[in-house]
Amino acid sequence: PGQSLKHMAEAVAPDVIGERHPSPKPPPGHPGRAAHRGISEFKEAYLTLSQVGDVICTLGQNPTNAEIKKISGNPSNEEMNAKKIEFEEFLPMLQAAANNKDQGGFEDFLEGLHIFDKEGIGTVMGAKLHQALATLDEKMKEEEVEELLEGQEDSNGCINYEAFVKHIMSV
Repeated sequence: PGQSLKHMAEAVAPDVIGERHPSPKPPPGHPGRAAHRGISEFKEAYLTLSQVGDVICTLGQNPTNAEIKKISGNPSNEEMNAKKIEFEEFLPMLQAAANNKDQGGFEDFLEGLHIFDKEGIGTVMGAKLHQALATLDEKMKEEEVEELLEGQEDSNGCINYEAFVKHIMSV
């Protein structure tokens, strides 16, 4: 069911985040009628609170873990894994994430990584970036850091951070 909700959310995300206006129910016989019926069926789907962040990211948003926790109602760790929400409960969460103007963009990420570029040549030491990702504010797990940095270092152990940001924003 969680996978179904993901597909449903992808179908209506543009309406929720304001990319298009919702359209009325198509008339009988119209090709869009089947899609509308499919959307209605997905309203029965659910996902756990722990899946909310992944689904929101899949839909093109970039909320922090703290923001996900806040828009999910600050649930306990137990609730994150056990509590299931329905589609109608998920939509306001998606909308809240989409309306957040504090999400960083390409230039913000470059500016943040520029701090580590002591030489001013567009690269950072892979070890420094690894350490920052694993220890600063929203810590990543070691295996997540390894996966993210895999194949990014050059022969000198440096990472071109503009190419790195383009890579992570395209994933």
